[in-house]
Amino acid sequence: MEFVIADASITEFDFTNNTLYYNFKLNITVRNPNFEGESMGRIPVISSYKGNKFAMVDMESTWLYGRNTILLKPLLFYGNSLIRLNAQKLIEYHNETRLRIFNLDLKLNKYNYCLGLRIPLISNEKLESTFRATNCTVNTRVGTRIWLLYLFLDFCF
Repeated sequence: MEFVIADASITEFDFTNNTLYYNFKLNITVRNPNFEGESMGRIPVISSYKGNKFAMVDMESTWLYGRNTILLKPLLFYGNSLIRLNAQKLIEYHNETRLRIFNLDLKLNKYNYCLGLRIPLISNEKLESTFRATNCTVNTRVGTRIWLLYLFLDFCF
């Protein structure tokens, strides 16, 4: 599966007294590059900020036909979480607040990551900047190990 963060926006991202208050939305497309259809179960999407995991939402389960791309229902992240920011990361937070663009990382499963997403803040129904669609990368090191194990087991049995 190939994942793309097609669109993203933040309506709240405040850090006060070691608590991050957040509200943001992601639109994700999923592509099945294979010729055969494949079922995609619920995949947890974990968001992190400056190395702090702060929220998790499940992607919907769906069926993907071969060589097909679909747009999933928007993922909504909202709530608050205790996180720690050292002095340098706090300066980065204040700079991002001033620019109204926040850098988030996502982990979609143990293979797919979207790092350094620059998500704009929406204030008073006005988008301060536009989001650029971002391809998620695959941790090929882990994927290669599983693929080799699969080939080995297929060869043995």
